[in-house]
Parts: sequence; C-alpha cells; structure tokens
Amino acid sequence: MRADWSRRYNQLLAPTGRLVCLEFPTYKPTSSGGPPWALPPVVYQAHLPRPGKTLEYDDQGAIVESKLGEPLKDGLERIAHFQPQKTHEVGYDAEGKVTDWLSVWAHPGAM
Repeated sequence: MRADWSRRYNQLLAPTGRLVCLEFPTYKPTSSGGPPWALPPVVYQAHLPRPGKTLEYDDQGAIVESKLGEPLKDGLERIAHFQPQKTHEVGYDAEGKVTDWLSVWAHPGAM
C-alpha cells in the first residue's frame, strides 16, 4: 500500500505545495507488526521520492536500502526534517524523550 500512498500524495500535492508528515512511530521495531506499523524516517525517504514504485522489504519488515535505486524525476524532495520539541502523548519514550519526527516535502524545483 505504500507505493500507492506515495503516488497519491505526489498527485494531490499542488505544484508549489508542501507536504508535512508527522513520522510516527519511528522507533518501533519493524518486525513488531501493527497497527500502528513502524514508520521510521527511512520509509518516507524511500517512498516519497519514488512515487508508485514497489520497494523491497526484508523478512523483518525493513526496507532493503541497497535496492532502492535512484529517486524518480517526479518524486518529492525532503526540504526539512527535525524532531519537534513537543508531541502527542504516545510520541515520547520511557525517559520522556520525543521519538517523533516532522518532515516537509515538495516537488522538485518548487523550493
């Protein structure tokens, strides 16, 4: 479903628009299942620049980064990536540290 997700967001985003993603849960093991399914930053970084492309995952549920290939020319580009100072209640670890990330995406050349 992630290939369809990345293609649809690419289609829906206006040419000069911005897509803001709350990346959650980022530190959940990919092998733990879901919902919610683990969504570390690498998932966004792999799929959004390659809209509609089916990517390979290993037997633990992690993206096989060595087989990603180049981003597609119409794929989105990440223009910002940071951890917020505060987030929703389930976005903190046992020590009270924020585990979520925020990313901002745009079409190539729209920056």
